[in-house]
Amino acid sequence: DSKRYRASNGMDLRFRGMAIAGPIATALAGPSYTMKITDPGLETWTDANNLTNYTNVTDVGTMVFSQQSASPHSGTYYGRVYSTNNGDRGYFKQVLTTWHNDYRGRTVTIKYWGMGSSATAYFRLVITDGVDTTTQAYQNDTSWAEKTVSHTINAAATKLEIQLWGYKNGGVGSDYVNWDGLSSDI
Repeated sequence: DSKRYRASNGMDLRFRGMAIAGPIATALAGPSYTMKITDPGLETWTDANNLTNYTNVTDVGTMVFSQQSASPHSGTYYGRVYSTNNGDRGYFKQVLTTWHNDYRGRTVTIKYWGMGSSATAYFRLVITDGVDTTTQAYQNDTSWAEKTVSHTINAAATKLEIQLWGYKNGGVGSDYVNWDGLSSDI
């Protein structure tokens, strides 16, 4: 019978003589913002003591920052923070590029490989957004160990910065900390 309504998926047949197509499924993509660690493998050096995409910071005492290639965890090179005095602290830092306010409220996770030369050579990762800071407890593994740190970006944040710390805590003679193979979910 031509005067009856027929069933159809996704069609509007309420009006006689007029069939209206239903909505078509459409994939929607949100904005794509990419904030990334530049040179996460610590491979690009300006010279033997300066990573191209990081800044060397001595916090206390005298620290020597250097490129190493003897036994990297991955790639060709890795970074080293070296000290001879008890209490010396320093770090490589990088402010991640391409900031967008949509990062606010997100939790980011950064993994890295680190190791110290002895039980008195400590390392840690610090993540700061300019408002809040997540500071990992000092680690003192003496062989390559993968570590993970997560940070929730504050609602008023305007940056995301990572800091790769080295610290000499006791002992006689020199100590060093090695860094390699960073990765993140941002």
